[in-house]
Amino acid sequence: MVGLLGGSAVAVGLYEPGGDFAFPALILAGLVLIFALLEMRQGGADSPPDSSFFGTAGPLLWVVGVWIFFRYFGKVAPQLILLPVGLIGWLVISFPMQALLVPILAVIGMEAGLWGLGFQETAGLAGNLAGYAAAGLGLSIFMSSKAYRRRMRKALIRAKRDTASRQYARDLGLFADMPDILHVLPDYDLIEDPEAGSQPAVEIITAAFDLQLELIRQTLVLSTVALLWPDPEGQEYRLRSIATTRKDIAPGPFEVGVGITGALMGAEELVSLAPAIPSLGVPYYLKQIEVGGILAVRLPDDAEEWLGFDDKKIAPLLCVDRPGQQPWTEQEKATMTLAARKLALDVNMGRQFQAMAHERSAIQRVCLAMRELNGALGLEQVLQATIKAVRTLVSADFISISLACGNGHCVALAEGEGAEQLMGREFSREEGLVGQVLKINRPLPAKAQCHGPTQVFGHDHLLTGYNSLLVLPLQKEKGEVTGALTVAVKEAEVFTRARQEILELIAAQVAVKIDLG
Repeated sequence: MVGLLGGSAVAVGLYEPGGDFAFPALILAGLVLIFALLEMRQGGADSPPDSSFFGTAGPLLWVVGVWIFFRYFGKVAPQLILLPVGLIGWLVISFPMQALLVPILAVIGMEAGLWGLGFQETAGLAGNLAGYAAAGLGLSIFMSSKAYRRRMRKALIRAKRDTASRQYARDLGLFADMPDILHVLPDYDLIEDPEAGSQPAVEIITAAFDLQLELIRQTLVLSTVALLWPDPEGQEYRLRSIATTRKDIAPGPFEVGVGITGALMGAEELVSLAPAIPSLGVPYYLKQIEVGGILAVRLPDDAEEWLGFDDKKIAPLLCVDRPGQQPWTEQEKATMTLAARKLALDVNMGRQFQAMAHERSAIQRVCLAMRELNGALGLEQVLQATIKAVRTLVSADFISISLACGNGHCVALAEGEGAEQLMGREFSREEGLVGQVLKINRPLPAKAQCHGPTQVFGHDHLLTGYNSLLVLPLQKEKGEVTGALTVAVKEAEVFTRARQEILELIAAQVAVKIDLG
């Protein structure tokens, strides 16, 4: 209703410049804007419309909102015609025609009303409608072209592969053993995205799994050998690798506890059935036919505690089946147990290699910070390099460097909120955290946390709005304290022990460089 009322107001010229722009029309324009934004926020721009005659309200509200803006400001800036042209083109390629019937009728109605009441000439009406039609038709033809479809298909395949690789890496726990520092490094400045770098490890592990499963299948003459891996929350099993002769494979995921997976949630590490029981079948068959015997073994958890809930273990499972109903021999069971241990070992090795890659990334961060310092010569360059080095490791909101002078200290450089008020000011060692750090030669405050306004420099200057704060002494080895480094972050619990140790190392190097400078 708001969209239709707004369209009618446009058609009768209420939003023409120089016209009688009444207060109710202004309220109506505000309502159109509010409802259009609400539709966009609720997913109207991304979700497919429903199957009703009118479709969603979003397209109509967006059309009316753009027309109000265009008609009111179009005479001043004629290039704004690109807004309705672009909107029509986007709607045509984003929504089915059924959902655009009302918006298209609204466009025709608004343009025709303005022409009928003399607000635009016949040439203007024809040109506008032709431009809207050309935009929609042109984009439709482009999106239906072979070249566009080929590019989109490649992009979708690549995105799907990358997403699957990242998800599999999480399931395998390839990020569980990252060095402590990596948990607190700022995401926006990572040298190496840990998840993006997981694809090679996932591909190697997957290839190893596929080869081993096919080797087991051929050696024991089995129908299917499958590896089921639980998601990190323990809610479902995913089919991660399979070697099979059957065609009726369900892709999953499968609910935990269904079929044979429920038999291995207790103390048992191996379950064998011959003949098979339908209620304990394998979950990855669409039809439980031609299944004579089933054997499933849980991967050992020597290096990894699998998820446990109420004395139930949700662990990766190696499942096999065959048409024959002969009992599983002890040798076959032993072979499957060894295979499960080998698969678990492959995953653990993958985790170790991934941890080494992340460790290398952490070392790169530290080396980058040190390189900034080592490249500086004069005092001013050292101070600027110190700021860059700290930002390499911490997404700091406030950084300052204070140098000892006489019985106090002077703020030599500061960046962040209120920094201009501190530059060049001198403070006594008897006040503030910086003064205490210079006196006791220890980092402050305890646990690198602060709550509320904090007296860091002097009585007349308080740092507010920060939850993580660390003031480090600048001291050469067994030498006098030459200053202090202050780092503040609005986020809480940023300064872990690992990060603080690296910042202390940087502070020691800064003290040496300041002395040389």
